[in-house]
Amino acid sequence: MVILNKIICQECNNINRFATLYDTTKKIPVFSAYQYIRIKKYESQKKTHWKIESQASRGDYYSDTQNLSPGHLFPVCHAADKETAESTFTLTNSVPQRNNIRNGSWKRMEQQTREIMDNYCRDQKNNNRISAYVLVGAKPGNNILNERVNIPSDMWMAFCCYNSTGSSWVSQAYWATNGDNDHGENIILKSLNKLQIFLNTWNRQVKLFYKDCNFDI
Repeated sequence: MVILNKIICQECNNINRFATLYDTTKKIPVFSAYQYIRIKKYESQKKTHWKIESQASRGDYYSDTQNLSPGHLFPVCHAADKETAESTFTLTNSVPQRNNIRNGSWKRMEQQTREIMDNYCRDQKNNNRISAYVLVGAKPGNNILNERVNIPSDMWMAFCCYNSTGSSWVSQAYWATNGDNDHGENIILKSLNKLQIFLNTWNRQVKLFYKDCNFDI
């Protein structure tokens, strides 16, 4: 089978907000990439309309019997403003995710990562500014939802940023099984190198960032 990946510039109000590498065969994103800039804490609205996609419909990502619903890669809680938050509500930024993971350990990890980036990540040219480069992706699984959409076996996140205290580029990474085994535990922090080794079992020679970013926070 030929794998066709498409680069998508995700926009809102005609301004590009982040980028997604989308697998048109499996109908899920390989990863979404964005710059985290803490301008202000954005609280999402209770009801947000999803962007209609030609690739799939929102119903393709739901299954009550399998405990699945659309889970963001670029999470709303990492958005700097209302427009960026709205741009994340697209199926090309979403995968079928187990609800207990989505609303449990994965959500806590997203919030924890935000706090870490706020405390340790700075713009190299302006240390008063928060800045980090983030990748969030999904590892394809062997099962298909609604005869259309791949159900990822695992999800992962990594960020790289400049730490002004140590005058070095640092990183952190996480990954977790997209399963029903969330019993209240937190997702364990990993090094970027360990994540790349894990992803190498799926795709060879994975290098997530241009800079090495091998120093852990």
